[in-house]
Amino acid sequence: MITVGLFDVDSGLVFQWQVFIDERPHYYQYSNKTEDLTGEELFAQFAPQQD
Repeated sequence: MITVGLFDVDSGLVFQWQVFIDERPHYYQYSNKTEDLTGEELFAQFAPQQD
């Protein structure tokens, strides 16, 4: 994930994820449907897999 401000164009970009939802203010919510992840869920996706 990178900040959208790094791109020269913004057409075709899709806002798909909200992360750290456990830390956002209760009134803060995007209107489009997104996949919501807590900080713990986000970091678990990048953790080394245990066999």
